[in-house]
Amino acid sequence: MRALPEAFTDLLDLVIVNRVEGAAYAGLDVTTLETRGAAGLRYEGADYPGHPVVVMSTHGAGNMFVGALAARFAAGHPISQAIPFA
Repeated sequence: MRALPEAFTDLLDLVIVNRVEGAAYAGLDVTTLETRGAAGLRYEGADYPGHPVVVMSTHGAGNMFVGALAARFAAGHPISQAIPFA
């Protein structure tokens, strides 16, 4: 992974990463939401379980999650309340 310049990370409120990216960017001074596939995710020290679903394809799953999370956040909900919706 390429290092992110501090001038860039200073502009971020939240970084959404997978497990591999989470390990690579562990030292960032920015709030991180780490997705963990079927195991759910980790955000601000709390583990959130995944939702059981019948998987047809994982293509676009991350995009759908981030879109649902952003929609709920844009509607005025804090991230911690948007996570179960997403």
